[in-house]
Amino acid sequence: MEYFSIFLICFLSTFQIFNQSVSNIIEEIYYYSTFNLSILSSSFAFGQICGTAFFMYKNLSNFTHKDAYTYTSGFLLFGSLLQSFSLFYFVVFGRILLGIGTGIGFIIIGITLTQMTNYESRPTMFLIPSIMFSLGNLYPNIILLITKYYNISENYLFVVSLPNILITTYYFINGYKKINMLHDYDDNITIVAYSDVNIPTNIYKFTVLLVLLNASVGVPIIMAFSIEIFKFYGYTIESAIVLSFFYPIIQIIFLCFINITGKSFTRFTLIFRGFLLSFSLLFLITLLLFLPSTTSSHTKTYILGTLTVLLSMVSSIPCSTIHCIYIELLQSPNEHIKISSIARVYLWIFSFITTLTFPILFSKFGLFVIFLIHLIITGICICLLKHKYINFLEPIYNL
Repeated sequence: MEYFSIFLICFLSTFQIFNQSVSNIIEEIYYYSTFNLSILSSSFAFGQICGTAFFMYKNLSNFTHKDAYTYTSGFLLFGSLLQSFSLFYFVVFGRILLGIGTGIGFIIIGITLTQMTNYESRPTMFLIPSIMFSLGNLYPNIILLITKYYNISENYLFVVSLPNILITTYYFINGYKKINMLHDYDDNITIVAYSDVNIPTNIYKFTVLLVLLNASVGVPIIMAFSIEIFKFYGYTIESAIVLSFFYPIIQIIFLCFINITGKSFTRFTLIFRGFLLSFSLLFLITLLLFLPSTTSSHTKTYILGTLTVLLSMVSSIPCSTIHCIYIELLQSPNEHIKISSIARVYLWIFSFITTLTFPILFSKFGLFVIFLIHLIITGICICLLKHKYINFLEPIYNL
């Protein structure tokens, strides 16, 4: 696969998660009410649900993988243009369009990478979009620092949307040819009606369980509200922004390391043990939030910050690897499309719920209750994975 083509499909999909992290910055710049912030932060996830549902149920006679990238680029372009106006309703509607494009992009990139790689290299190949995902988390914070430095914070949404506008415009001029090269073999593969493809019940439940774990270990709320989380721990606003800038860099370094050494790890280790370690870190964070501070020092603050950075780093491994596992369990391209659509629509629903409710729960109860809910859900899911669905991972335990 050509490197620029990989970059382009990653930019049109996993990098777009930066739009979720933008809500982190919007709160600091525009000072919206709790209700408006809930609407803004969840509008992107709502759009992702709509985009995935569109992809799942759309039955066009000649709707190919290539067409999916064109739809993605169109939604991203118009969503970015609307968001650039920085007016509340324009931003909300723009973020919904951005979510629709991202929802489609996240499905099609998984199918592209699965069908273009062999079994041995697939987990490490799936870490490449995860690196772009982490870059997407980092990107809004870089733009925040730039706009603050040049004293143009009021134009933040325009500046952060500019690469989307430029690259999607390039896609329609010439970039589509780069992506078409990846799919020359599948010109006759069309996306059939959602109801025409049957997924075994156990694979369906296994997939939903994996994406629920993805959401419950805290990925959506850390991405969307990391600054508020670090401030709650006791960090100053400046330190919270620095940490929000810092943790994606750690993620990227860690993912690059795993990408290099990834073939030495089994899927069982990457997924089950990865989620188990994430659960342990989540437990420690929740426990520390429950215990009162016994000293006037900032020790507890520093420990909580360190654990949260570690959680974001460790959870990135299983949360990226799961998206090749459920596709590998099936054979045909249309089965790949359906199971990937199922996975993403549930993931976006879970993300929508967490980002919609976080500002409300946070203002009423603080972080402890939020992390406790995530901890309980994660614990239940890991137990189910261990005792009911581990057979999907055990056959490849020693590979």
